Amino acid sequence: MDPSRRCNGCIRTWDLLLTAAPFFTLGGSTSFKLSKALQAMGFRTGLFVSPHIACFRERMQVNGVLVDANEFVDVLREVFGACRELELPATEFEVAFLMAAVFFRRQSCEAVVLEVGLGGEHDATNAVRTSFSIICSVALDHTRILGSTVELICEKKAGIFKPDTPALIGPAVPLAPCLARASLVGAFLSTWAEASVRYADALAYFDVVVEEEGETDKLNTALALLGLCLLATRPPSDTFSVQPFVTKLNHMLLTSRDDALKAKLAEALNSRPPCRWEKHTVVVKDVPVEFVFDMGHNPAAIAALVRRTRAEYGHSSRPLRLVCGMARDKDVAACVASLATIFAESREVYFVKASYWRAMASADLWQLYFEAVPHAVRIERSQPSNGDEMSIATTIDSVVDDIAKDISSGILSVDAVPVVIVCGSGYIMPDAKAAIGIVEARDSFLS
Repeated sequence: MDPSRRCNGCIRTWDLLLTAAPFFTLGGSTSFKLSKALQAMGFRTGLFVSPHIACFRERMQVNGVLVDANEFVDVLREVFGACRELELPATEFEVAFLMAAVFFRRQSCEAVVLEVGLGGEHDATNAVRTSFSIICSVALDHTRILGSTVELICEKKAGIFKPDTPALIGPAVPLAPCLARASLVGAFLSTWAEASVRYADALAYFDVVVEEEGETDKLNTALALLGLCLLATRPPSDTFSVQPFVTKLNHMLLTSRDDALKAKLAEALNSRPPCRWEKHTVVVKDVPVEFVFDMGHNPAAIAALVRRTRAEYGHSSRPLRLVCGMARDKDVAACVASLATIFAESREVYFVKASYWRAMASADLWQLYFEAVPHAVRIERSQPSNGDEMSIATTIDSVVDDIAKDISSGILSVDAVPVVIVCGSGYIMPDAKAAIGIVEARDSFLS
C-alpha cells in the first residue's frame, strides 16, 4: 500500500480532517511564505515541513511556534498506538505527517500549509483533500525515486492536483505533464504567466516584483501571493466548508486597501525559512563578519545561490569564504563546479563532512574542486592526527581564526566586512550555527 493510502486510512479512522480549514500543498520556501502570509492576515495557521534542520519539532508548528516537547511526546504515543491498532507499517515521514494532523486538529487551525515530501501522487501528504496546490519548480533531484528527467519528475509532482481544485505552477515547471494530470483529475490549472496577468493589480499593490528568470526568493514570494489570489477567486467546487475563509481572503487581498495589512503581508511574504540565505553577524577583531547559511544541496539550488552571491556581493570588495558539505547521492560534481565559479582560490574554501551516513568525505569534495579549478593552489589545512574528519565546529573556528589572522596581517582591510557562505547539506547547519553562538531548539543527539 502506498503512503497516501496508508495515511488516508489513519486520517479517516481518527477523523483528523479539519473540515472548516483549507489545506494547501506545495514545497520549500513558498510554503513558509504562504504560512506567514496567512498568519499575517489573522488566520491560525499550521505548517508541516520536511526535513527539519536542528529539531524534529520544526516539522509541526502553529503560527510559527513549534509543538511543545511534552505535547510532542503525547501526540507521538497516540500515533504509534493507532498505527499498531490499524497495523500500519508507517515510515518516519508518515508518522511525522500523522503527528502534524493530530496536532493541527488539537490546535483548531483555521488553515494548514503542507510541504510535500519527495513526490506527489504517492506522498503521505496527498491523503488530505487539499483546497489548493502549487508546484513551484522542478529540478533533477531524488532521481532514483522520482525519475531521470524533469518531465518524469513533474508527472510525479503533479499527483498533488485534486479534482475541482485550483492549482498553480511556476514558470520553469514543464507544462505538458501538468496539463495532462489536471485534465485527468479535473483540477483548475493556472500557469505563472496567466496568474501574473490576472492578478497584476494585487501584485502591484503589495509591491511584489514579478521576475520569471530572476532571483528564486522573489519568484517564491510572487507564487505565494498569486496562489492566495487564485484561491480567493476560484475556490474548490466543494467550497461550502471553507467559504468563510475564502470570503475573508478575497476581501483582504483583492477588495480592501488596508495599509497596515499591506505592511504586515509584505513582511510575511519577504520572510525566509531557516537556512535559506539566513544571515548572522559575529565580530572578529572588532570587524563584523557576516555568515550566510543556505541549505541549497542540488545543482539548481546551488546555481541559485551562486546567482544571489554574485548579485549581492559580486560588485563589492568584501572578501568571501565558503564552507560546504554535501551528500553523496546528489550531483556533487555539478554543485562544486558551480561554486568554483565564485570561489576559485582554495584559501577561500573549507569542505566538511556532515555527521550523516550519506555525507561525502571532505577529501572527495576537495578532489572535485581541484578538477573544477585545476590551477588552484592546494592549501594544506590541519586535520586530526587520527585521520578523522575535522568537526564542523572546529572548521568554523578555523574560518574565524583565518579571518582574524588576515585582518592582523593586513591582508584583509578592516573596512571590507568578510562574508562566509555556509551551504550544502542541511546536516551541517546546526553545528555551524551553534559554532557562532546561535541558540535554537535542537534534538538531544545533535547537542
